[in-house]
Amino acid sequence: RQPDWRTMRAIHLQAEIVLTQTPAEIGARLLDVGEWSTFSGCGPIPGIATARFRRRCEGIVGSQIEVRNRDGSGHVEEIVAWLESGEIVMRMA
Repeated sequence: RQPDWRTMRAIHLQAEIVLTQTPAEIGARLLDVGEWSTFSGCGPIPGIATARFRRRCEGIVGSQIEVRNRDGSGHVEEIVAWLESGEIVMRMA
């Protein structure tokens, strides 16, 4: 049975992970949307079939990535903050 998206409440997710790469290396990997399809999913989150820039801004913030998931669904991820500290904030809609 398909969920009724009109009646679902927003879900807020936050993840923290320790990596050995520098923030610049992590950011470069994040911007390599050709690699996004290697994400095979996790729990209720479907794997990614394809990802492409819908809009790529010179300063990165405001860039949008259109995602098609392996379950046929899709969404857009927008980079809303790209901080010197290495913090990256993205909004999914």
